[in-house]
Amino acid sequence: MKKIIIISLVLLSLITGLTLITCERSKEPPVYNVQEEINTITTVLSVRNMRCNNCVNAIRRDLRTLEGVRNVSADVRARRVTVEHDPTLDVNVIRERIIEAGFNVN
Repeated sequence: MKKIIIISLVLLSLITGLTLITCERSKEPPVYNVQEEINTITTVLSVRNMRCNNCVNAIRRDLRTLEGVRNVSADVRARRVTVEHDPTLDVNVIRERIIEAGFNVN
């Protein structure tokens, strides 16, 4: 059964272009995790005056227009914005865009 699973994962990786990453622990069988190679940076910024869903939507809308932004999420209660982006996108550009939208960034 293990051989069938391993062969299936190898075939899946060859067909889809995904890479196999193995994590081996002592006296335990290897654990296989299939991950796509993505080069991204996750930046978390504190936005003090983000207080409602309209604020969240405004920030998400503005940040998504930046080239290199892959995902934007925001937590109103924590007043935190998380941006997944390419390494080529400077964090200061993200900060400036949020400030231009009328918010305070720490």
